[in-house]
Amino acid sequence: MCLIQVSREIVFSNSVQPVALPAPHAPLIPGSRCLVSGWGTLTEGGSSPSQLHAVEVPLISIESCNEYYQNGLGVTETMMCAGSPYGGRHACQGDSGGPLVVDNILIGIVSWGAGCARPNFPGVYANVPFVREWITEVAEPDSRIVGGFPVNIENYPYQVSLEYVYSHICGGAIISNRWVLSAAHCTQLWRDYTPPSLFTIRMGTSFLQSEGDRFTVTRVIEHPGYGNSATPFDYDMCLIQVSREIVFSNSLQPVALPAHHAVSADVTETMMCAGSPYGGRDACQGDSGGPLIVDNVLIGIVSWGAGCARPNFPGVYANVPFMREWITEVSGV
Repeated sequence: MCLIQVSREIVFSNSVQPVALPAPHAPLIPGSRCLVSGWGTLTEGGSSPSQLHAVEVPLISIESCNEYYQNGLGVTETMMCAGSPYGGRHACQGDSGGPLVVDNILIGIVSWGAGCARPNFPGVYANVPFVREWITEVAEPDSRIVGGFPVNIENYPYQVSLEYVYSHICGGAIISNRWVLSAAHCTQLWRDYTPPSLFTIRMGTSFLQSEGDRFTVTRVIEHPGYGNSATPFDYDMCLIQVSREIVFSNSLQPVALPAHHAVSADVTETMMCAGSPYGGRDACQGDSGGPLIVDNVLIGIVSWGAGCARPNFPGVYANVPFMREWITEVSGV
């Protein structure tokens, strides 16, 4: 499942309306009559129609669906199934990503299946109620620093923007004339199939994707503990080496690093928390990898949290003092 943000506000009308979303983990009742719609092919391997089509399909339990798919393509709790056991009604090629709706509520997204409308092979859909909380977190209207104020880069000269194919994805902090510290989850989505050169670091500017100096990336080194723990976001830190030396100025400066294992508050020992119990001030989407500073010393890297600036849900940061020795081993800083 993915969320796609469009470039301008959608103006609603008779032909353009949002669909209602379900409650988180809302129950899925087998036998419910669902509607799936799209411009996909009308037969397996056939051609696509010029006009939108829709078909009604019954919801099927995961247990029943797994009985149909016993070839290793298991159906998990993040999925759901719908379709007639007799075949003849189904989404098809070109319908992927489209909606599965019950009583005008979006419960599924067309995902996969064995062919189209084959007997005993229902369609498999991404389970919207299962990921409802994630949708809320990502699609919140305010998606940057919450409760903050505009600042000049000269006051935060260590702050950088990590870009992927020239679009901002995360923040980071300059720690030397060749190294930037950021969050591992910012780079791990692309690490298996993307050369480091597709990442760039923009620095020395107060403005997103304009002005300043852009550096290509030669190496991205994630902490070896990241992704190897039962706790998500453990060791959420990476070091990024830029292709040329950073020339320091009023708007380009490294931030000081803390002593090894300086004291901090823990979620796990690799994390720390910061935020107001009343909410209203926090990092948000797009701030991941950015710096948390105390007395001009870098102590944390923006990692994760429950939404943005919610009461009783402080932000969680990667613990820089805990991983200070690793930073020195890799970067020499």
